[in-house]
Amino acid sequence: MPKWKQGDGPTINCKSKVGRLCAAAKFECGSISKFHTEQLEAATRDLNAKLEEVAKDDKDRPPGADLSIIETPDGLFLAWTQSSGERAAIDNEDEIDNEDEIRKFLGTHDCSSQEN
Repeated sequence: MPKWKQGDGPTINCKSKVGRLCAAAKFECGSISKFHTEQLEAATRDLNAKLEEVAKDDKDRPPGADLSIIETPDGLFLAWTQSSGERAAIDNEDEIDNEDEIRKFLGTHDCSSQEN
């Protein structure tokens, strides 16, 4: 699975060989089982429909960006990423490995700590 790292300026590059996980913002559907119930399958389809709508309609989407789910020190985070940049596979010099620096760069926080 691709990894992400900070790109030039306020961008995130996917498809790096180092860093934290980066995946397309689409959940896999599956057969109903003890670990993937009908309710989970329905939620998966609802989430995918909402993510497709956001990817299509977000007026603030950066040009050429892909909607991705990226790994952070505290959980998963939806982000617009660049997956075709030349800098995506360079060595570790731009990698952020300090958890506080990652949080600061991404601006992440616990959703339950903020009112909607």
